[in-house]
Amino acid sequence: MRSLTIAAVQMALQEADIVGNTVRALELLERAGREGAGLAVLPEMWWTGFSFRKLPAFADETPASLRAVGEVARRHGMAVIGSWPEKEGDRVYNTAYVIGADGEVRGSYRKVHLFRPMKEDLFLSPGNSLTTVDLDFGRVGIAICYDLRFPELVRKLALAGAEVIAVPSQWPDVRIEHFWMLPGAGDREPDLRCRGESHRLGRKTAFRRLFGRHRPGWRDPRRSGWRGRPRPRRDRPRHSGGGAPGDVPSRRPRSRRRRLRVFPRPLFSSAAAAQAVG
Repeated sequence: MRSLTIAAVQMALQEADIVGNTVRALELLERAGREGAGLAVLPEMWWTGFSFRKLPAFADETPASLRAVGEVARRHGMAVIGSWPEKEGDRVYNTAYVIGADGEVRGSYRKVHLFRPMKEDLFLSPGNSLTTVDLDFGRVGIAICYDLRFPELVRKLALAGAEVIAVPSQWPDVRIEHFWMLPGAGDREPDLRCRGESHRLGRKTAFRRLFGRHRPGWRDPRRSGWRGRPRPRRDRPRHSGGGAPGDVPSRRPRSRRRRLRVFPRPLFSSAAAAQAVG
């Protein structure tokens, strides 16, 4: 893959304000294009926000929004990835579209893992397939926000040849430390391994096991910022109750899986998995 400049478009979107959100996003995309970005990634549902009851009506206008973003992409020779509402029949999906440097839609991905605490599963339908798209700079895999919590999806994208994985997200402010953990880790492979380990271990245990002091120069990403600045400690303890910091009460995984529906059905059909890997 050749050298690539990626712009992460950060914007304060307003729910259901499709005109205002479009103006802000296009301004930021123009800036990214002028500064030489080869790929710009917009937030999850950047155009509409999670105004669930209005999404079916907004989804009818998604093609026009894609054309507006595609024009900016074409003018600057820049690929753009973002999440829009998509309607098919009576179903609405949270769909990430890949717009190529020619301004045309090259592929799309429907979010597989819907976030139940935000009631996504009541208003949206889940996808059931993976997506990789070949662009000028290499092959791109797509995930959306909560998908990042499921390392098997990322692994399948890697097996499908993805060199870059774009993850449009609306990251909640209450978990901002989890977000800063990602760039702070630096080494992508151990970071993904840590996520796999944390499915069955306490998060701190996973960090100690994979990022121990035996690694020279290692800086714990939970304790430092993007450029190594010290991060203030919380006023309240991170863990409540007894037990060592890495211990997880035996009831917690079961209760969370019931609440979040982590395994409601097979993630992918065998045909989809074979297609993704092949």
